[in-house]
Amino acid sequence: MSNPMMMLKKGDSQLHDLMEKQRQLTFSDGALSVREKLLIAMALDVQLGAENGVKSLAQAAMDAGASREQIQETLRVCTFVGGAGSLFPALNALSSVINEEL
Repeated sequence: MSNPMMMLKKGDSQLHDLMEKQRQLTFSDGALSVREKLLIAMALDVQLGAENGVKSLAQAAMDAGASREQIQETLRVCTFVGGAGSLFPALNALSSVINEEL
């Protein structure tokens, strides 16, 4: 999957730079770890039905040390809060990240 931010960088480098600074600020260690922040962001994308976002954020969370079980528990919280409608797009996105069916 290509990075859509590269199109923004070419078209509006100032906006790209602002978004990059915000990403760096948002996803740095603080009161919450980077891993926790990525799981929260993944949960938000689950609720939005953003499969590509779920996939990339789940992978980033795992790269930051999240376990398969933490991804699954995050999905459980999303399903409780948002209902089953958010479950199936998330499962589709996560199947390629964790390399097996949930």
